[in-house]
Amino acid sequence: MRTPAWRPLVSVPTYRRHTVRLAQRLCQIAYQLGGQAGARLATLLGMPVSDTTLVRLLQASRLTTLPTPKVLGVDDWSLKKGQTYGTILVDMEKHKPIDLLPDRESETLTQWLQDHPGVEIICRDRASGYTEGATNGAPQALQIADRWHLLKNLGDALQRMLDKKNVQMREAAQQLARQQQAEKYEQQPTYQEVVGPHVLLSSATARRAQIFREVKQLLVEGYSSRKIAKRLKIGRNTVNRYRHMDRYREKSRPKKQQSTVLPYRNYLAKRWAEGERDRKQLWRELQQRGFAGTCGCIYRFFQNIPKDAEVLPIPELEVKNWTPRKVQFLLSKKEEALSEEEKRFLKVFSDYCPEASTARGLALDFHDIFANREAHRLPTWIEQAKASSIAALKRFAVGLESDYAAVVAAATYEWSSGQVEGQVNRLKMLKPQMYGRAGFDLLRKRVVNYQDSG
Repeated sequence: MRTPAWRPLVSVPTYRRHTVRLAQRLCQIAYQLGGQAGARLATLLGMPVSDTTLVRLLQASRLTTLPTPKVLGVDDWSLKKGQTYGTILVDMEKHKPIDLLPDRESETLTQWLQDHPGVEIICRDRASGYTEGATNGAPQALQIADRWHLLKNLGDALQRMLDKKNVQMREAAQQLARQQQAEKYEQQPTYQEVVGPHVLLSSATARRAQIFREVKQLLVEGYSSRKIAKRLKIGRNTVNRYRHMDRYREKSRPKKQQSTVLPYRNYLAKRWAEGERDRKQLWRELQQRGFAGTCGCIYRFFQNIPKDAEVLPIPELEVKNWTPRKVQFLLSKKEEALSEEEKRFLKVFSDYCPEASTARGLALDFHDIFANREAHRLPTWIEQAKASSIAALKRFAVGLESDYAAVVAAATYEWSSGQVEGQVNRLKMLKPQMYGRAGFDLLRKRVVNYQDSG
């Protein structure tokens, strides 16, 4: 039978202004870019459409049904940070997300695994909900803990240890600064060696040191922090900080530009002790010794020093701020990856805190176990950590024993959750494109159907 001449050559659904092919193209654009951005691109391509129409096409589309993977990646993501969380499921072999779950409860994951039998390996973090859900939903599957999370947990344990070692870190930083200053000025004697041990303190520093002594005395007499703060007119946080200090330490100040006069400081100290106070005369003498600065540099160097002072103050040390977070990274880095300054700090810090050497050895061994897939060393490492004097590492080792099979699998197999983390980052990119209209169902279609739309 011949086709009537009036029959259209393209398919147009009933009560539609778009052909099926055009609707498919618009839907593909919506999957890639969302509503407003997709509408702008479609208009440039000669397919003018509103963002509302694109969102409506997404909502009317079907969710792609994908086959059950053999290797499944599981991780959480936030629909609303701090309040609402979901779960993303990823095919680790194909590097594709296959589904989103509306929460991160163990029952939800268990039900999904029971509805999709055939999963052989599950890559997950160490959250108890995912452990329970994977065990109940797919008891035959091998569970593998994420190596990145294991190393992060180790770093957190090291940081908890270092949070209690602030005094030792400050002392090590000051000792390192003194060493560097002595080397910087050609191992010349310090001011104390030239003019004696007396040091001039600024009025502010002297006042704070006096307050420190008064706080210590009142604490010995049995006064509470509130009463001491009220009596001395200082904050309670200051009182509590002084309570745990054995001696007063000057506050660290922002780094200042070094004066060009400092390399000649010992000669100036010697001349000052001999009674020379004329700045211009000192400048002329320094010029004969190779000083290239102006006379103003000399005046600025002496601007806060009274002429009747018997000695010159010690130059302020450039003390670097070594935070617990920064030091915990150093403890986990190999020797060849450390700078010379970092090596020297760790050496000085180990003298003040012997536990740091133990923690560094354990941290490097733990990294090697997972880098070289040496799972047989893991039981020995756990015993060493538990036998150490570091409470944070003891708790970390006990936590490894509670999830031992998954941790051993992480040190044995190549699978890890890095691919899942990448998919979560892509989900974070897709979610803001929809703004407040990205409910769970719409976001689920964009994530799952995204790669099939290209």
